[in-house]
Amino acid sequence: MELKILSFNIRCANDSDGHSIEERAPRVGQILRDYSPDVAGMQEFRPKWEPHWHSVVNEDYDQWIVDRGDGEGNVLLWRKDRFDALKKGRFWFADDPDTPSTEWDEKYHKPRICAYVVLQDRETGKAFTYMNVHYGFGVDGHIKNAQLMCKYSQKLGNYPVIISGDFNMTPDTPGYIAMAERFADVNRATDNLAIHTFHGYGKEPGRTLDYCFVSDSVEPVSYEVVTRTFDGKYPSDHHAICVGVRL
Repeated sequence: MELKILSFNIRCANDSDGHSIEERAPRVGQILRDYSPDVAGMQEFRPKWEPHWHSVVNEDYDQWIVDRGDGEGNVLLWRKDRFDALKKGRFWFADDPDTPSTEWDEKYHKPRICAYVVLQDRETGKAFTYMNVHYGFGVDGHIKNAQLMCKYSQKLGNYPVIISGDFNMTPDTPGYIAMAERFADVNRATDNLAIHTFHGYGKEPGRTLDYCFVSDSVEPVSYEVVTRTFDGKYPSDHHAICVGVRL
């Protein structure tokens, strides 16, 4: 069974020079329609997005918007004609993952979550866990996050695991190493020398902050950074990533 996954930090705020949420929403929606992923995860959804959300997601998808406890959250999408959701949930990156907390975000002290869904393919009967994350900042927190991700994914059942999102860490950091010890980075596993994902609307030096990691039972197939612009304007301050895997 092959899957296409799209991960996108859509930026929570209105920005200048053609990058308000109202202006960016149709661009995000066009990328979603053009790539037609089976599963998608977005980060930094806030109430400001709600009036414009109809231009992003169409009727092809079931969606679940998961608040992290401060009005910001993650969005999970999956094709309603292909999958049934067996389980849904969230946990915080904290000593007690079932309780809202800011304790592992060492810089901005924001609540950080993993939102997950266990999906079953109706044709094959195969099921897998998809996790959508938005990490905080700090070396210790990133290492603890990796440990918790591994432990919690096992707690959900013996399913193949796919994790994508904004990890707020670069490939040379201890947090990345901790994740790579437990899961395969699809970018590296496909020998793809992809460009950076964070760009600050093209005004900042690029950094790779967005990834897709998979468990041993998932075969990485492809990885692409979506660099599309619209008349020189961006859909977000991050590029989306589009990943192909095989179960």
